[in-house]
Amino acid sequence: MILKVATESKVLQEVYTEEESVCIGARVFFRAPGGATRGGIIWGYRENPPGKYTTKSSGKTLVYKDNIPIVNHSLIETSKDLGEYYLYPSYAILVKLLPDILFKANDVFLKLKIENPDFTDKVFKRIFRLLKKRNMTLEEAYKKYKKDTIDFYINKGFLEISERFEPLVIFDDTNTNEEPYTLKKSNIKLIAGDYKKKLKEFLEGSFQSLLVVSSKHMFDTFKEVFENAVFFKSPSTPKEARMCYQSALKENKVFVTTSFGLTLPFFNLKNIVLVDDMYTEIYKSKKEPYIDFRRLSYYLSKHAGADLYTASEALSINDYYLYKEKKAELIYIEPKIPDIKIIEKKDKSFLIDKETLSIAKDHIDENILFYVNKSGYSYAYCERCNALDVCPYCESYTTYFKSIDTLRCTKCKKVNQDMLCSRCHGPLKTYGAGLEQYQEYITSVFGKKENFYFSSNTHIDDRFDIVFVFSLENLLFAPVLSAREVYHHKLWSLSLKAKKLFVLETSVKDDKALESIVNKNQFIFLEDELERRRLNQEPPFVKAISIEMDNDIDKLYKELLDEHFFYISKPKYFYEKGQRRFKLLIKIKQKANIKRLGEILKKYKNYKLHIGIECW
Repeated sequence: MILKVATESKVLQEVYTEEESVCIGARVFFRAPGGATRGGIIWGYRENPPGKYTTKSSGKTLVYKDNIPIVNHSLIETSKDLGEYYLYPSYAILVKLLPDILFKANDVFLKLKIENPDFTDKVFKRIFRLLKKRNMTLEEAYKKYKKDTIDFYINKGFLEISERFEPLVIFDDTNTNEEPYTLKKSNIKLIAGDYKKKLKEFLEGSFQSLLVVSSKHMFDTFKEVFENAVFFKSPSTPKEARMCYQSALKENKVFVTTSFGLTLPFFNLKNIVLVDDMYTEIYKSKKEPYIDFRRLSYYLSKHAGADLYTASEALSINDYYLYKEKKAELIYIEPKIPDIKIIEKKDKSFLIDKETLSIAKDHIDENILFYVNKSGYSYAYCERCNALDVCPYCESYTTYFKSIDTLRCTKCKKVNQDMLCSRCHGPLKTYGAGLEQYQEYITSVFGKKENFYFSSNTHIDDRFDIVFVFSLENLLFAPVLSAREVYHHKLWSLSLKAKKLFVLETSVKDDKALESIVNKNQFIFLEDELERRRLNQEPPFVKAISIEMDNDIDKLYKELLDEHFFYISKPKYFYEKGQRRFKLLIKIKQKANIKRLGEILKKYKNYKLHIGIECW
């Protein structure tokens, strides 16, 4: 029999086996022609005519196969939908979604490949005696004798690696009776405002509910709400993976997980909840094709027959569009919004406006959060170039951190060792102000206070009496389609961290966003932004696609101009890991155009496709 095995490769791997039983969705390990062991998921199979296909002609032979599928039919069908949407092989998408640990052996041991006790190398002699007494894992050997030493003996043929595989789940402990697959009806419900307690009404019962958060740091937020819930982050060891998968196959509970939980083989899934912190990159996969887990959630709910909820303090434009189009139900729970004070900064020569300092002085004994929308001390400015310093690897502005006297990129984490301009290598000076500079100034005015808290991170579970926000208007100048929406969302999220008073100091005003927060009515902004996008033909009214590639971009651009796409931008250059690349933006209305784009791209290599967020 020939197994069709899904791996991260864009081509299905054909693996020869003499076994007659096959379980679609089961995990397998096979030996590749070079001798390496690779893991994958059984996507399909075909019978082997006698004498037509053998171990030798295949080049890939089965090493190990689980008896229980770890991927159910709902996830397989979801992968097919994602493949069509992202113009990418669906079987490769499936494997990219799964944790890497699933495709690693339970243990990797060292074994003797020669029987030569008279070998003169003293180090090898010690290893030889030890391996005669007991097993030793490769990890232990690397720690005990150094990696270079062990690799030397392996390459010389004195040692070899032996792998041990175990079932991911045990048959007796799980519910493997999956119902025959049929496409079921699911509902989309949007919960906005004070959503945490409302979720408890929907999610607990004699069924399974999945609540997906952006990071494990949000687990504590829900431990008080769901006392008997199961909390899982993406597993890093085979033992952790077994615990996650066996629990999903046997327990009717609320599962609070990171995005990896969307791939677990639930047997009785009724609800999927996405805590929609829509502006974090954590909700996008790090691997091509950069899948948005919100879309994954929608497809999965459709195939699993589960209701889909998005829970957020402020509605996204996408969610509001679904509500306006009557594709989703809105459950709005009025949040407790504090008093709002907007201070327009008049004198930009001062770091903080006098009125802001006066308010802080009036509340000096209360718990205060000072939020600055910029980490570090400042940007770095080159007078010779008359421009801010940029990272040569990704073209983001670099940040000076005074506390550690370091200049680095906050996006790709690269450090500028020389502290010189990346363009002309001239001297740099500070420009603008970040969290460290604000903290330094406020401490100089009021002294060091234990009730003062400083942060440039919005992921703060605590609430404070007073919240001051600085430099939030920087978000409005970001070169992204959702700049205003991100600004509005952060405005609302930060205001809800204040119990009594929320103070925004700003030098640039977005009238509708500010009117929305002052009147405690987020629909003022949502209506305005949705209408702006409709007039400008931006998502969710069109599909936005970004294509990144090398010098072939001009050829692709000319070819696309002859097609009937809605909008195509001229190519722009950027830097990625120090290499100059190009990108262009396409806006598409019709589904047929997307398929045509996929046909055109087949002629090109080394490109990256980013498909943006818009309506489902």
